[in-house]
Amino acid sequence: MMSRTTRAAAAAALVLAVSSSRLGAQQRAAPFESITLGLSVVRNVGRNSFHEQWSPGTGLGVRAEMPFYAGVAEAGVEQLGFRSRTASVPGFTGRYYFVGWGMELAPASRLVLSPAFRFGNYAMRFDDPVLPEERRHESEIALELVSRASWRAGAGWRTTLSGHYRVVLTEPRIRHLNFTAGVARTFKTPAWLREFLD
Repeated sequence: MMSRTTRAAAAAALVLAVSSSRLGAQQRAAPFESITLGLSVVRNVGRNSFHEQWSPGTGLGVRAEMPFYAGVAEAGVEQLGFRSRTASVPGFTGRYYFVGWGMELAPASRLVLSPAFRFGNYAMRFDDPVLPEERRHESEIALELVSRASWRAGAGWRTTLSGHYRVVLTEPRIRHLNFTAGVARTFKTPAWLREFLD
């Protein structure tokens, strides 16, 4: 049976898919014509069995995205620390390296909705100095659904709010629901870089 968080994430993905089909064709940018750099603050807000052992802090994320065929391609990293709540496990820092693909939907002139899917590596570094160095590191595949709302503030700037449902393929699974808030700036891609990507 699906957990409440899983059902909520699935419902959000379905709503975004239906919304995208109803919004109709959007004016699409040419592939690689611009690059957007974003910086965000990350908070883990979901609560499940994982949080009986670890308490989340506040993290940071950086990303870069470019228009791609039929959507937007992105890459980035998010880092978030987790403090141990019990003596049986050490605290750790989690760093998620990802690539992703999504869409940009503009239901209003300044509002942009961006559903996306990410795939990446979730690397953990444990804080316990007693552990041998080779056991202080672990990395696993992770998948993530993202729902972002951006407000165009002018001159290429955007403010962003997003929700992320991430599943790390450990055993047992780590399931995180994260919220982020940040800013992003869009630049025209330099000619040399666009020629290289084309």
